[in-house]
Amino acid sequence: MSKQGFAISPKIKEVDALLRHEPALREVFREVHPELCFYLMAGRQPVVAGKRTDEGSKTRRRLLKPVFGQWLPGALSDRRKLHCEEDDILDAFAALWTAERIARGVAQTIPATPPRDAFGLRMEMVT
Repeated sequence: MSKQGFAISPKIKEVDALLRHEPALREVFREVHPELCFYLMAGRQPVVAGKRTDEGSKTRRRLLKPVFGQWLPGALSDRRKLHCEEDDILDAFAALWTAERIARGVAQTIPATPPRDAFGLRMEMVT
């Protein structure tokens, strides 16, 4: 397990428990992976450069600019106040891109027909 995965595991456990006990929220909470979002934004091409490299950051900014161009610079300049790194801001905007797609009804799930776990929760990523 990655260091990042380990660090967020208590929050994952918390959301999992919430969704088990509040079935109505299962349609509201969806799982997103930023790299899948960037993959779709890039025309179904993987963004090969790492997100913490100059090239990776520039590529991700370029992909986000058409949708979030007016808000992205401010969020990036405020990142110290938010106690996060640039890649965290870019990932959050990628997740926001998917949230907007969900709201418009054009998001896709991976897999297309997601299985459910023993508690009825979808096992999917949304893009």
